[in-house]
Amino acid sequence: TGFTSTGIDDNATSTAITIDSSENVGIGTSSPAQKLHISSGGTTYLRAENTGISTVTDFGTDGTGSIVINRSAKPFRIFTDSTERMRILSDGKVGIGTSSPAGVVGTDNVLEIAGASNPGLVINDTGQAEKYAFHALATKLNMYYGSTTFFAYDASNSKLGIHTDNPLASLHVDTSNSGVTPNANADELFVEGSGNSGITIGSGTSGAGILAFGDSGDNDRGEIAYLHDVDAMRFTTAAAERMRITSGGLVGIGTSSPASLGSNITTLEITGGSTVRTGAVYLSSSDKNIKGYFYGSNTGFNIGSETNHSFKIITNNTEIARFDTNGNFLVGTTNNAPAQDNV
Repeated sequence: TGFTSTGIDDNATSTAITIDSSENVGIGTSSPAQKLHISSGGTTYLRAENTGISTVTDFGTDGTGSIVINRSAKPFRIFTDSTERMRILSDGKVGIGTSSPAGVVGTDNVLEIAGASNPGLVINDTGQAEKYAFHALATKLNMYYGSTTFFAYDASNSKLGIHTDNPLASLHVDTSNSGVTPNANADELFVEGSGNSGITIGSGTSGAGILAFGDSGDNDRGEIAYLHDVDAMRFTTAAAERMRITSGGLVGIGTSSPASLGSNITTLEITGGSTVRTGAVYLSSSDKNIKGYFYGSNTGFNIGSETNHSFKIITNNTEIARFDTNGNFLVGTTNNAPAQDNV
């Protein structure tokens, strides 16, 4: 009682510092609970100051009760085993394993995790069986659930994989390995599975599901579209509809409303490009040595051959009549010798 000194005297009658029998030191409290116990009714900081470089570090609680570590415009560094493990720069960037964290795009706050052997970030939802993890593996960034890769980006070839760590296309979706390598001219999207594989385009009941083919002059030069409002499939080339399959299975080429010949009769209608000519069917062999056609015009229907071949009429796989190359109509025979049935 009554002890004063230049170092601890607060020139007042209240106690400035208390040192109890356990050698705990209290500032602002007469009952220190730790080796150093600072107590205040408001913001309370412990300050370390380096006057040589004009740097201060405050540690404590603010008026809201939040824990605050505040350092002047210098990095905040965390060490273990005498080695720096983490650094927070004065502009808010955070580095783990690096002393100079920096963003790749922009200058906003970043968290950079650096390391020479698969650096990563692990997220552990304790309610799940496995942990989620992000790891850099040489040129790849992989995302895992446990040891299973669910996302991978390979920077060496700009390919992205879902459920595979070895993407073979710009976007590769792999439910199970099919053993297929995508064609080099069609490797922007690769969807594979060891069984059935597919892509679903979902649309509204009055909308359309569209697969469009574009170029620099037209973003829908070609299309395959399913029209849900009428349940029809539409095929487009050169930005114009060329073929349609209706909900009833009728097929129209050159028309969007193919005609029906009656109930339960599936028809193919080919519409011509003018009012005086119908659509046509042209038949040929691969070497073009056999060629035939039929079409209609305003002068009648035409069935013909551009090569030296007969026109036959066959029923039940048996020829019953023919027009030979000389224009003779033969019934029940294949030659033009005089006969009762020859015309």
